[in-house]
Amino acid sequence: MEFTGERYVPGAVGQEELYIEHMSRYRFARGLAAGRRVLDVGSGCGYGTYHLAAGVAELTLGIDISPEAVAFARRNYRHPSLSFAVMDASRLSLRDRFHLVTCFELIEHVEDAQAVLKGVHRVLDDSGVFVVSTPNKATYVAGGEDGKNPFHVREYYREEFEDLLAGTFPSVRILGQHWVEGMALNPHPALVGCGEVRAGRLLEDKGPCPIDLTDNGATSDCSTGGADDGRPHSGCIGGGEPPYFIAICAKRDVLDDVIPSLSPMAFYGRAVRYDSLKKAALELEREFDLRGEWAKGLDREIDRKDKTIRSLQRELAELRNQFAGRGRWAERLNGELRQSGALVERLAEENRHLRESLTAQRPAGWNKVSK
Repeated sequence: MEFTGERYVPGAVGQEELYIEHMSRYRFARGLAAGRRVLDVGSGCGYGTYHLAAGVAELTLGIDISPEAVAFARRNYRHPSLSFAVMDASRLSLRDRFHLVTCFELIEHVEDAQAVLKGVHRVLDDSGVFVVSTPNKATYVAGGEDGKNPFHVREYYREEFEDLLAGTFPSVRILGQHWVEGMALNPHPALVGCGEVRAGRLLEDKGPCPIDLTDNGATSDCSTGGADDGRPHSGCIGGGEPPYFIAICAKRDVLDDVIPSLSPMAFYGRAVRYDSLKKAALELEREFDLRGEWAKGLDREIDRKDKTIRSLQRELAELRNQFAGRGRWAERLNGELRQSGALVERLAEENRHLRESLTAQRPAGWNKVSK
């Protein structure tokens, strides 16, 4: 299946970071899948839906509007509890109820986002959880024409995204998804109260952050020591706006109970991303070497052409000298020809005068005697 930019295709060359971004969301929600009925809205090629099914879900259904994507998913991802169906997310025609519904990077693709949310609300169990993500309009940069993603209908700022969800779900929490790498070793005011920080944190936008991105996934309170108003400090999220929002929604006030079961995965893609970066670095090194050899070849060719040019310049100088010499010789010949012509004319004139003189001096009757 060809990667067009509309949806991620497993194995797409040069899209390793996109894979990590998507899989981190699925890994984030997988902690709620065990023993549950799971629906993945906008399942695409099925790789993430399979990940949810492998979390020992009772039943996992992935739906997507693209028959090609669903066919790809059916061919490549199989599990006893997993199935796929072609379906429009704006018209969910399902009678079953689901305990977990995921919808990653789809809301921005549809004309009627409220129709999608209402459909999810209808099929979500009363105690169920809806996990949805979308790009942050404040930071999102597309690579399409005029800097716009041709597959996006609309992107959302945080307040717009929260208002959109709150119009359907009574309980909504907004989190940010960040790329964070590195290791903090020395004390720093922005990290006070964060404990061991090895990769960063996914934080709630308000209140303490219960989601720790240390390797063991333990929880900690980040709201103290870094900000006077009790909000999480930017040191724990890498600073600034997140590239993506992840929202956790429910029909009832159950989020405080379910959030500890989520699996923060800033470290999930660490090895994959390292391998990706290492591979990219090696490719750049090979390309650098190839271009170096190419440059050396060009230098050798330039040297050869310089020698040829110098040789041709010498030949041209010799030809110019020869031409100049032959020009002088031609001018000399022309002078001699002019002198010879003048001599011939003078001799012809003298000969004419002699003939006339001779004719005048002949006696009368000379012609008859001679005959």
